[in-house]
Amino acid sequence: MFLINAVAGADGIPWATPVADSLAMGMALVLFIPYRKQLKETMDNFPEKE
Repeated sequence: MFLINAVAGADGIPWATPVADSLAMGMALVLFIPYRKQLKETMDNFPEKE
């Protein structure tokens, strides 16, 4: 938010939060996708209770 405010001034303030949220969502997906694959493999190897 500080970077956009510094670059665009007062006009950048309304854009700072959506840009930060989009970047955070992208980073979360980058971290979540390998975790999901590992979790799926773990659950597939987990013995089922009867």
